[in-house]
Amino acid sequence: MKVAPSHPLIDRAEEVRLSAASIEAVGSELPRSQPEVEALLVEAIEGNFARAFTLLSLAALNEGIAVDAALMVHGVRLLPDPRYIAKLVGRVSGTSRRRWSGRWRVGVCPGKGRRRRYFSRHGGRKSKSSPITT
Repeated sequence: MKVAPSHPLIDRAEEVRLSAASIEAVGSELPRSQPEVEALLVEAIEGNFARAFTLLSLAALNEGIAVDAALMVHGVRLLPDPRYIAKLVGRVSGTSRRRWSGRWRVGVCPGKGRRRRYFSRHGGRKSKSSPITT
């Protein structure tokens, strides 16, 4: 059983459907300081609030708030399809950015610890249309 989130923005982000409009709406409500946003993301990760993590991290990036790559590494394990976040690797900050992007290049799914290929949408084959560089 999930524990109720302590911040109302996490609760709201869990209930909202993921869309461009909801990302912009939640982004307008985010605190402007990076440590406060990271505290929200940590709570979403620790509480296993996958939808809130996705929405809050995308909203922060959309608003130009840097997100530490270490949080993305830990939070991406909540997602059923990590390719969605993999496209955003160029907009994260922190010392683990190189390590995180390197994991995607070799096909290791961050947070899972086992090899998975996420090179393209076509059955795991490398393609020129892939958003992930190899």
